[in-house]
Amino acid sequence: MDQQEHYQVIYYIKRKRGTSKAQFYDHWENVHAKKVAPWAERNAAVISYRQVHTSGLVIPNGSSLELNNDPDSRREFVQPAKFDGIATWEVTSVAAFMEEMEDQYYKDVIVADEANLIDIEGFGGGIVARFIGKSVTIVENGKSVVGTVEKDQMRALDTMMNRKDLVDFQEAPDM
Repeated sequence: MDQQEHYQVIYYIKRKRGTSKAQFYDHWENVHAKKVAPWAERNAAVISYRQVHTSGLVIPNGSSLELNNDPDSRREFVQPAKFDGIATWEVTSVAAFMEEMEDQYYKDVIVADEANLIDIEGFGGGIVARFIGKSVTIVENGKSVVGTVEKDQMRALDTMMNRKDLVDFQEAPDM
């Protein structure tokens, strides 16, 4: 198992005003993704980038690095906000990932295209919520990476849990 720590950077995105969901998803997947891919491939911190085409409500916290992700610490942001998609990045270093956003290609191509895609004039510049956390893999490629309880251990646990004397003890009145 890979022992290197990984992190998830998750953005809840609001589509550009006047754009239908179908237009948003089409542009995001077929235009924007093709602009992001070369930059992500060059970014040594990037493990994966995924788009989740869904919509819903989330407690907003904005996209600024200075904002605390705890809504209780930012009372003005506790009203749920609509989002139209989720971008997830798996990275080896959040700092290195963010530093690469200063890259000229990122600024000239990706940020410029975001103006066609997201509500940059809305709350958080179109990123209504952002969450960053350590990613812990439990199952990968259909296989557990943390191990499993062995059958013998499961039988022993089952036997212990079904023992009559334990049940009687638990049901005995207090003295």
